[in-house]
Amino acid sequence: MITLEDVSFRYPGAETAAVSRVSLTIAQGERVSIVGSSGSGKSTLGRLLAGLLRPTSGRIVYSETLAQGSGASEDGEPSGRRVAIVFQNPETQLVGATVEEDVALGPENLGLPSHEIRRRVDWALEIMGIAHLARRPIENLSGGEKQRVAVAGALAMLPRCLVLDEASAMLHPQARRELEAAIARVLADGVAVVQITHDMDEAARADRLVLLEQGEIVAQGPPGAVLSDLALLSRTGLEPPEPLQLAVELRERGIELAGPLFDVSQLADAICKAVAR
Repeated sequence: MITLEDVSFRYPGAETAAVSRVSLTIAQGERVSIVGSSGSGKSTLGRLLAGLLRPTSGRIVYSETLAQGSGASEDGEPSGRRVAIVFQNPETQLVGATVEEDVALGPENLGLPSHEIRRRVDWALEIMGIAHLARRPIENLSGGEKQRVAVAGALAMLPRCLVLDEASAMLHPQARRELEAAIARVLADGVAVVQITHDMDEAARADRLVLLEQGEIVAQGPPGAVLSDLALLSRTGLEPPEPLQLAVELRERGIELAGPLFDVSQLADAICKAVAR
């Protein structure tokens, strides 16, 4: 759906590029996690994917699904209807007086009929588990609730690619589970999800993991392959998922555990099998 060809981006006045020579593809229905230490270029890459920034060099090619029939500009860049992005701080995206007004803003700007706007708003609020907040003033929401409203607003646009830039950072565990459920539903509909995150447990759930260091891709592939390279993670200032750390320590103590172990349930099953042996 999106192809980056040798893309670099340098902010005005900066001595070095924030993103350097990145080549990457995002496929329909694929979940991609972008990880890296602070300042590695993750958020800049997310903005490039969403069309908010233009590459300094290289080019970004959008599929017809994204670039046509969606109010694209003359040079083929998506206008925001088919690629949606949610940032870490919801305050930068919320402008409506109430929850339902804010979620409805995007569809209203598309000039959709009122019944379609109502359908999208109700669906997005339900999928994010905040239907009970529909008439709540935005100013009366907690930080986590505001973030869920921001995600609902993005989903109401029915994007074909959803970019989440640390969108779960302010969410409590239950809200994170609801976001995971929402991600699963949109993936099943063929929506591509690009998740920029510091949470290695979250990153491990992706189909593919992309590791950035100083604006360059230093590794990408299945999470199991990338996150098992502990030396690489240490060099780039990242920590592996906690279950994997525990599995490594148990193996060092002579307990044989099979398979890549990135979540608690996988680790528990492996330990039970080891005990049974």
